[in-house]
Amino acid sequence: LTLALRSVGTKIGRDVLIGPGATQIVDPDMLSFGDGSTVACHFQAHSFEDRILKIDHVRIEAGANAAENAVVFYGARIEEDATLESGSVLMKRGVVPAGPLPAQSHTITDSPPPVARRRGRPRP
Repeated sequence: LTLALRSVGTKIGRDVLIGPGATQIVDPDMLSFGDGSTVACHFQAHSFEDRILKIDHVRIEAGANAAENAVVFYGARIEEDATLESGSVLMKRGVVPAGPLPAQSHTITDSPPPVARRRGRPRP
């Protein structure tokens, strides 16, 4: 599998374990797996938003683990020695910080909080 993925543009380091959960890879040239990483998740390196194709790299750094049944969206990064637990969703441009503590869905977005909008006429 690694030979086939490398031939279509996936960057795969040494001693990478690609599990059975990572079987449907649509954008192989947008993926990079660091040395010693474990990859068993689903990838979505593109989306169509407002009729516009948005695509970005997905990076799983050295020693990181992306568990089975997790979903990783475009622009996301799992940093060195970090773990994305099974069933988690790493949103677009999300980051799982480096370190030994596993990340769950509610901890893996770096999106800013929503901005409250005023209604009515602006003040002078």
